[in-house]
Amino acid sequence: MDSKTKLFLDAIRHNRDSGASQLASDGLKLLLEVATKTVENRDKNPLKVVGRVAKSLMDVRPSMAPVGNWALLFYKEFEKLFADESVTNRAVDIENLSSRIFSRKGEINSLIVDAAKPVMKDLKSILTLSYSSTVERISLEAAPDGLKIIVAESRPLCEGRKLVSSLLDAGRKVLCIMDAQIALEMSHVDMVLLGADTICSDLAVINKTGSYLAALAAREYGIPLMVAADTFKINHKVTSATVVLEDKPGKEIWESRPEVCSNIYFEPVPAKLVTCFITEKGKLASDEMAGEVENLRRLYEETLFS
Repeated sequence: MDSKTKLFLDAIRHNRDSGASQLASDGLKLLLEVATKTVENRDKNPLKVVGRVAKSLMDVRPSMAPVGNWALLFYKEFEKLFADESVTNRAVDIENLSSRIFSRKGEINSLIVDAAKPVMKDLKSILTLSYSSTVERISLEAAPDGLKIIVAESRPLCEGRKLVSSLLDAGRKVLCIMDAQIALEMSHVDMVLLGADTICSDLAVINKTGSYLAALAAREYGIPLMVAADTFKINHKVTSATVVLEDKPGKEIWESRPEVCSNIYFEPVPAKLVTCFITEKGKLASDEMAGEVENLRRLYEETLFS
């Protein structure tokens, strides 16, 4: 693996600003570049080269499953391309392959928005936290006019403010709160809407720290908790007990006393606290999502990297 590829992987590993979907797109761009070079350089075993990078992407951000899942899809399609002996211009076909995958990826949030519309139509107020591009689109495109959207800012980097700004720019009714206010506001909402960075094999949802507290408060008040996430966010290899949770620098919390700070970005929300999942395949109950976990598990088991 060349130094440029290693630097790109390191950039994905240390990126604290982008969500799972954006990092997955970054990974696909890297694979496209690597795949194109294997053709230009006439590598003897392009599948091995691309497979090595794809496997690295599967491990680079354990809390963000889409990075690895989209890399797997790219590799599977790349594998089919090289199995087709009728292909005469592999460089063009690699570009077309990439375009198809990016097109599919771009359609997913639109499908989730469509699935969310009947869920959202009669709501007066919802609560969410941090920033999720999926939650953002649902709030902008599926939420009824007049819906009040309460957003916890999500310390220490306060990504929730990005969502608040976007909603305000669109003329939405928004209230920004501290994370510690979540339980206080729960009696005023009809639904909790969370994004997800990963869905574990036991259907626990990995999302920004504070999500578990929101889920517990929702249960206390009898409020449904919906998770908006595509099935590419499933990580069949981990459970809520084994997933690696990212622990970031303490100075983000308290710059002058970082040594006394714990700064864990993500946490699991147990499956029993999730009412349902809103996905590109529609509104799914837990048993239906469990079926999607098995589908992904089989796909991984069928993949033999060269």
